[in-house]
Amino acid sequence: MCLQELATVRQYDLPIKVFIINNKWQGMVRQWQESFYNKRFSHSYMFEDLPNFGLLANAYSINAFTVSTPEQLYELLRSSTFTSPLEIALVDIKVESEENCYPMVTPGKSNSQMMGISRQK
Repeated sequence: MCLQELATVRQYDLPIKVFIINNKWQGMVRQWQESFYNKRFSHSYMFEDLPNFGLLANAYSINAFTVSTPEQLYELLRSSTFTSPLEIALVDIKVESEENCYPMVTPGKSNSQMMGISRQK
Protein backbone atom coordinates (compact mmCIF):
# COMPACT_ATOMS: atom_id res chain seq x y z
CA MET A 1 0.00 0.00 0.00
CA CYS A 2 2.97 2.30 0.47
CA LEU A 3 6.15 2.88 -1.44
CA GLN A 4 8.26 2.61 1.70
CA GLU A 5 7.82 -1.17 1.80
CA LEU A 6 9.90 -1.50 -1.38
CA ALA A 7 12.66 0.58 0.21
CA THR A 8 12.66 -1.64 3.31
CA VAL A 9 12.71 -4.83 1.25
CA ARG A 10 15.69 -3.58 -0.76
CA GLN A 11 17.56 -2.10 2.22
CA TYR A 12 17.51 -5.42 4.07
CA ASP A 13 17.59 -7.63 0.93
CA LEU A 14 14.49 -9.47 2.06
CA PRO A 15 13.61 -12.24 -0.41
CA ILE A 16 10.01 -11.12 -0.81
CA LYS A 17 7.73 -11.41 -3.83
CA VAL A 18 5.14 -8.63 -4.02
CA PHE A 19 1.97 -9.30 -6.04
CA ILE A 20 -0.25 -6.40 -7.05
CA ILE A 21 -3.75 -7.38 -8.12
CA ASN A 22 -4.18 -4.36 -10.39
CA ASN A 23 -7.74 -3.49 -11.39
CA LYS A 24 -6.92 0.22 -11.99
CA TRP A 25 -8.86 1.19 -8.90
CA GLN A 26 -7.97 1.54 -5.27
CA GLY A 27 -9.25 -2.00 -5.11
CA MET A 28 -10.38 -2.37 -1.53
CA VAL A 29 -11.94 1.11 -1.52
CA ARG A 30 -13.86 0.37 -4.73
CA GLN A 31 -15.00 -2.99 -3.41
CA TRP A 32 -16.33 -1.42 -0.22
CA GLN A 33 -18.07 1.34 -2.19
CA GLU A 34 -19.66 -1.31 -4.41
CA SER A 35 -20.65 -3.70 -1.63
CA PHE A 36 -21.67 -1.42 1.21
CA TYR A 37 -22.35 2.03 -0.24
CA ASN A 38 -24.68 1.28 -3.19
CA LYS A 39 -21.92 1.70 -5.80
CA ARG A 40 -21.37 5.35 -4.90
CA PHE A 41 -17.84 5.44 -6.24
CA SER A 42 -15.78 8.36 -5.05
CA HIS A 43 -12.10 9.08 -5.63
CA SER A 44 -11.09 5.47 -6.11
CA TYR A 45 -10.63 5.13 -9.89
CA MET A 46 -6.96 5.56 -10.82
CA PHE A 47 -6.74 4.96 -14.57
CA GLU A 48 -5.58 8.51 -15.27
CA ASP A 49 -2.96 8.65 -12.53
CA LEU A 50 -2.03 5.01 -12.07
CA PRO A 51 1.68 4.66 -11.35
CA ASN A 52 3.93 2.38 -13.35
CA PHE A 53 4.65 -0.13 -10.61
CA GLY A 54 7.43 -1.75 -12.64
CA LEU A 55 9.33 1.52 -12.85
CA LEU A 56 8.83 2.09 -9.12
CA ALA A 57 10.29 -1.35 -8.38
CA ASN A 58 13.16 -0.75 -10.80
CA ALA A 59 13.96 2.51 -8.99
CA TYR A 60 14.83 0.30 -5.99
CA SER A 61 16.70 -2.22 -8.17
CA ILE A 62 13.89 -4.72 -7.72
CA ASN A 63 12.94 -7.00 -10.62
CA ALA A 64 9.46 -6.25 -11.91
CA PHE A 65 7.10 -8.27 -14.06
CA THR A 66 3.74 -7.44 -15.60
CA VAL A 67 1.25 -10.14 -16.53
CA SER A 68 -2.19 -9.88 -18.11
CA THR A 69 -3.32 -13.48 -18.53
CA PRO A 70 -3.39 -16.58 -16.33
CA GLU A 71 -1.01 -18.28 -18.80
CA GLN A 72 1.55 -15.48 -18.42
CA LEU A 73 1.29 -15.73 -14.64
CA TYR A 74 1.76 -19.53 -14.66
CA GLU A 75 4.75 -19.19 -16.99
CA LEU A 76 6.33 -16.55 -14.75
CA LEU A 77 5.79 -18.58 -11.59
CA ARG A 78 7.57 -21.56 -13.19
CA SER A 79 10.46 -19.54 -14.63
CA SER A 80 13.93 -19.72 -13.11
CA THR A 81 14.10 -15.92 -13.19
CA PHE A 82 11.27 -15.78 -10.68
CA THR A 83 11.71 -18.92 -8.58
CA SER A 84 15.07 -18.05 -7.02
CA PRO A 85 14.45 -18.05 -3.27
CA LEU A 86 16.83 -15.13 -2.71
CA GLU A 87 15.42 -12.78 -5.33
CA ILE A 88 13.16 -9.84 -4.63
CA ALA A 89 10.41 -9.31 -7.19
CA LEU A 90 7.28 -7.30 -7.85
CA VAL A 91 4.54 -8.71 -10.08
CA ASP A 92 1.89 -6.35 -11.46
CA ILE A 93 -1.08 -8.58 -12.34
CA LYS A 94 -3.61 -6.84 -14.58
CA VAL A 95 -7.17 -7.97 -13.87
CA GLU A 96 -10.66 -6.86 -14.88
CA SER A 97 -11.67 -3.56 -13.33
CA GLU A 98 -14.70 -5.14 -11.61
CA GLU A 99 -12.65 -7.93 -10.03
CA ASN A 100 -13.13 -8.26 -6.28
CA CYS A 101 -10.82 -9.79 -3.72
CA TYR A 102 -11.99 -12.13 -0.99
CA PRO A 103 -11.98 -12.75 1.88
CA MET A 104 -12.66 -9.25 3.14
CA VAL A 105 -13.55 -7.68 6.46
CA THR A 106 -16.95 -6.00 6.40
CA PRO A 107 -17.78 -2.77 8.26
CA GLY A 108 -18.12 -3.26 12.00
CA LYS A 109 -16.85 -6.86 11.93
CA SER A 110 -13.63 -8.46 13.12
CA ASN A 111 -11.12 -10.48 11.14
CA SER A 112 -12.72 -13.65 12.48
CA GLN A 113 -16.00 -12.64 10.77
CA MET A 114 -14.66 -12.11 7.26
CA MET A 115 -16.93 -12.28 4.25
CA GLY A 116 -16.10 -14.69 1.42
CA ILE A 117 -14.78 -17.64 3.40
CA SER A 118 -16.46 -20.78 4.62
CA ARG A 119 -15.61 -22.58 7.80
CA GLN A 120 -14.70 -26.25 7.53
CA LYS A 121 -15.60 -28.58 10.38
